[in-house]
Amino acid sequence: MTRLLTAIILLLCVLSQAQAGSVHIVLSEQNQAYQQAATDIQTALKQQGFNETSHISNLASFSGQSLSADDLIVSIGADATQQLSRAYPKQQHLFSFIDKSALPPHLAPNWGAVLLDQPLQRLVDTSVDILKQRPSNTLVIAVSAGNSTLREDIKHLSLPEPIKLEVLVIDEDTEPAKIVDKALFNAGALIAVRDKHVWAGENAKWMLYQSYKYNVPVIGYSKSFLKAGALVSVYASLTETANATANRILYWHTQQGKPPGERIHYPRYVIEYNKNIARALKITIPEGGQDNVRD
Repeated sequence: MTRLLTAIILLLCVLSQAQAGSVHIVLSEQNQAYQQAATDIQTALKQQGFNETSHISNLASFSGQSLSADDLIVSIGADATQQLSRAYPKQQHLFSFIDKSALPPHLAPNWGAVLLDQPLQRLVDTSVDILKQRPSNTLVIAVSAGNSTLREDIKHLSLPEPIKLEVLVIDEDTEPAKIVDKALFNAGALIAVRDKHVWAGENAKWMLYQSYKYNVPVIGYSKSFLKAGALVSVYASLTETANATANRILYWHTQQGKPPGERIHYPRYVIEYNKNIARALKITIPEGGQDNVRD
């Protein structure tokens, strides 16, 4: 009986030591979008049976005094990601609701990330069936000179024959629309990427307008591109991003706080077409979805 009691006590001690710490969800700022993201993450956690309390605060009010060594910081947005990873390098981090270029340059050992943007290769794969229907097989991507993350991704793209890739590297003092406009004459399709210098504001509107004018389909990275005149977008909803974040928190919790084997995670995505644009450009939308798009 004494041996059994001792074994039970030892087991309880081991379990208590293995228990993961608390979850701190920190918003880059106290706005509606980030608040909704935090609410959606909490809802997804509860739906999956996670009943531990997660603490929500914003970056301005967050204090590291409440942190324990085994706690997890979930940063929502780029500002929280950058500042908290730098301020607490030994802590376990999960970065979410950011694009790949927002990942901190010098990362601590214990981190994971859920990204808003899908891998560039998925957008390229989506363009394959479109380019088969075009007079030109040239795929155009414009990227700012300072976007080293995206330029590195472009280097590793896999392109099937006979598709050709034209990469436009645009300096900070150059107007992107002018450079892209020239390339549209020989383009089969144009991929929009998450690059603030290239695809933002009036530049984005003008390039979408010119693409339509020159009969060049645009592949976008968010639902907003569909409304603005892109042929197709490859994107994950904010709800799916919250679900993926909740899944990573659950993984961290069940693994007793151990960092994940894979660092970067992408939410479940959809490929959505603008049927009106497809008709106008005389492009047939693939039936049964995109079976050539890599997971």
